[in-house]
Amino acid sequence: VATHPGIHRDIVVTAVESGVRGIFCEKPMALDLSDADAMVAACRSSGCVLLVNHSRRWHPGWVRAHELLQGGAIGQLVSMYATCQGAKPYPAWVADQEGPLLHDAVHVFDLLRLFAGDVCTVTGTALKLSLPFPVEDDSQAIFEFAGGVGAVVLVNELTRYSHGKVELHGTEGTMVLTDQEKLLNTSVPWAGHRHEPDPNIDWWRLEPQPFPPVPE
Repeated sequence: VATHPGIHRDIVVTAVESGVRGIFCEKPMALDLSDADAMVAACRSSGCVLLVNHSRRWHPGWVRAHELLQGGAIGQLVSMYATCQGAKPYPAWVADQEGPLLHDAVHVFDLLRLFAGDVCTVTGTALKLSLPFPVEDDSQAIFEFAGGVGAVVLVNELTRYSHGKVELHGTEGTMVLTDQEKLLNTSVPWAGHRHEPDPNIDWWRLEPQPFPPVPE
């Protein structure tokens, strides 16, 4: 299903009623929660598999990052920070119904769920600051996940450049992840600082580590 998202619901429900057993639906899944809920309910009631095209979830680089996190490479996940900026160059792109939250940041939101699990609460804004779109061009969101992990996400179309990044902050290190580059930093005892550390405090710092090879 690769049509405009406003008609995804009707197509999915009709396909399910026609006996289809599996549906691959382009993102964003829908333009409102009621349509998304109806699509899920229709598929569940018939046993139809519904897959939404959040493609980064199964990309080898992001899969490897998830494996490292699960393996304790940065300790226990504490918090996440992500940006999604300028993914659609203006003025070449204009949207009537899909702002950056729905069109591009859904990939970021899905990755956060991959790393931290179910979301408990979301607090956010959707603002029209300067661009002549009928949708938002700037937003901020704060997530709380079931395991106690928090996340902050900044999304906008206000930059000339495209910039997307997810940072994972753990008790023993960090991972900084983009589509082009993935960096791993782990904590090591502090040494060689120009000021003498306090002997009563266990000082640590982050040190770059090689990110394991990613399958082609």
